[in-house]
Amino acid sequence: MSAPALPATLTPTNTRRKSYPVYKDSGVDWLGEIPTHWEVKALKYATVINPEALLEDTDADSILSYVDISNVNSSGTILGTQELRFADAPSRARRRVRHGDTIISTVRTYLRSIGYIENPTDNLVVSTGFAVLRPQSSFYPKFLWFLTQSHEFIRAVVAHSEGVGYPAISPSELGSLPVWLPSLIEQQAVAAFLDRETAGLDTLIAKKERQIELLQEKRAALIDLTVTRGPDASELLEDSGVEWLGKVPASWIVAPLYSRYTVQLGKMLNQDAVKGIAPAPYLRNTNVQWDYVDIADVVEMDFDADDRQKFALVPGDLLVCEGGAVGRTAMWRGELKECYDLLFLPTMSSAPSWPTSTAKRLRSTRSWRRCGKTSSSCGNIAPLSSQPP
Repeated sequence: MSAPALPATLTPTNTRRKSYPVYKDSGVDWLGEIPTHWEVKALKYATVINPEALLEDTDADSILSYVDISNVNSSGTILGTQELRFADAPSRARRRVRHGDTIISTVRTYLRSIGYIENPTDNLVVSTGFAVLRPQSSFYPKFLWFLTQSHEFIRAVVAHSEGVGYPAISPSELGSLPVWLPSLIEQQAVAAFLDRETAGLDTLIAKKERQIELLQEKRAALIDLTVTRGPDASELLEDSGVEWLGKVPASWIVAPLYSRYTVQLGKMLNQDAVKGIAPAPYLRNTNVQWDYVDIADVVEMDFDADDRQKFALVPGDLLVCEGGAVGRTAMWRGELKECYDLLFLPTMSSAPSWPTSTAKRLRSTRSWRRCGKTSSSCGNIAPLSSQPP
C-alpha cells in the first residue's frame, strides 16, 4: 500500500505552512492552538508504556541482542547492539520490544536518545533506562516517533524531569504528558514527508561524519608522532630503553608511571549496593571514550562516606580502561558535580600541569598497542604503575 498523498500544508517547497481553516485551544499552555479535528490525550491513553519485560528465569545461556542508551544517538539512530548471554547481561537489559515501538531515554532526556524499532530480532532487548512506547490504534507508529523528537515534547519531558546532576523522568510522569493526534491519514502523510526529507539530511550528515573520521585519523597520527618524537624534528634522538617506544629526544626522561602519578582502582561493583540508600553516579569502561567522557548513560550505586572520599573524581584525573577497550583514556573535567570510579577503571592523579600531555601520550598509537600487549587473556591491562608515562 502506497503512502497517502501529502497535504498541501506539508510540501517541501512551502517554507510557510498553510493554515487549517479552524483552530481550537488545545488546553495545553505550551502547545497552544491546534486544528479542531485533532485530539489531545495523555501519552498513557494513546500508547502502552513498557508492555513487556524479560523474565528473570530466562535461560542463562540465552543470547540477547542488547541496546543501551549509549547505542542511540541524538538523531534517533540505533548505532548497534551488544550480543550477551543472559547470565552476563546487566540487570537493566530487560525491556522487550516489537516492530513499531518507540524507545525514549528517561534519563538525560535533553540528549534526545529516542529510537524507532524496525523489524527487530526476537532476542532484542533494551535498557530499563528507556521507556518503551507501543502505539495504540489511534497512533501511527512512525508519527509517534517523530512527535517524541519534537522540540515541544522534549522540552516538556525535560521540564518534568527530576534531579540536577542526573535528571530523570519516571514512566508514570512521562505517561501523563499530553500528545496531539491528527487523523491517521494525516499522521501517515506527516511520517512519509519526514522520512523523505530527513533521509537527505542523514546522507549529508554521514558524509560530514566520514570527513570528521578522516580528520580524527590525521589528528591521531599527529599526536602519535609529536608525543614520541617532540615538536622539533631536528632534535637528537637516543634509545629510550623501552622496546615498544624506540627512540625519543635525548633531553627527555623516561620513567614509570608510579613515579609521576598516584594510580588507584575504583570501587568493586556490588549488585546489592545498586539499591542502596545513598546512590551516586559512577563511571564504567563504556563511559570512557578516547579524549572525552560520555555521560549519556551514567548509572548509580551506593557509596558510603569513606567510599566517597576515596573514589571521588576530581578535574584533571586521568581515566584509563583496564578491561574491555584496554588503554582507552580520557581526562575527567568535572562533567558531573559528583561522580566516582569503578573497578577496572583506574584513576591517575598528578601535578596539575601533567594530565593533558600525559593523556595525549596514552592516546598515541604506540601506547595503545603496548596496553594491548600487556593485557592478560581476560582482557585486563597489566598494572599501570609499571608502564612508562
